[in-house]
Amino acid sequence: MLREHRVDLAQIPRFFDGPIIEDFDAAHSQSEERWRAIGMLDDRCLVVAYTDRGDTRRLITARTAEPHEESEYEIMLIGEPLPDKPT
Repeated sequence: MLREHRVDLAQIPRFFDGPIIEDFDAAHSQSEERWRAIGMLDDRCLVVAYTDRGDTRRLITARTAEPHEESEYEIMLIGEPLPDKPT
């Protein structure tokens, strides 16, 4: 995961400590219930897919959020997307 999406999975537990939005991923839940969470880790907005197995949370993937996902997160937190970042 670190190589493909440039996300250090060892840091993901901190992701769940901050504010996140979660939704059920019905399209990928045929054999198990999968969830999608959007939140911040350090200065990056991430999308994390996971499933819960008893008391254990199993990470499926983690990647940088697409612009529309980052806007979804910002709207949930402050009611509107943040202004575009300067390039």
